[in-house]
Amino acid sequence: SFPPDLGQGVNAAMGDVDRLGKHLAGESDSKPQSLGQALTSFEKEAHDEAKALVWMQVWVYPHQYNLPGWGTKIGRLHFTIFGVLLPMFLSRIPLLGKRIFHPPVAFMLQNADKMKYREILTKHRITWMSALALFLTGFFWLLKVA
Repeated sequence: SFPPDLGQGVNAAMGDVDRLGKHLAGESDSKPQSLGQALTSFEKEAHDEAKALVWMQVWVYPHQYNLPGWGTKIGRLHFTIFGVLLPMFLSRIPLLGKRIFHPPVAFMLQNADKMKYREILTKHRITWMSALALFLTGFFWLLKVA
């Protein structure tokens, strides 16, 4: 059996129902004219959202599966440090915090009704790239000083 991934199964399903209704009613951005066009545009949008959600399940929260050996312990440590503490700390840096460092994915998922999964994934990736750049800058600065 599999654990509930991020607890987002029902949320994603409800989002799909809402999104499909909007496409069928012609309230989406693409304003389709026929049932076929509505279903095609819904499928594209739903696919992109599902792809982002699956990526987050696999890469952001791998600790939730019972991995062999030290895998689960390393996954939990990784999640605690890099999934919660680091983003929480970095997102509070004045001026940069809200622009390039975003809250942990788990916190952003609490606002998933206001943000699409693609937006959450994009913010997560921006945070990681920014944190990596900050780390490498500090590392090379220390090498230069030493």
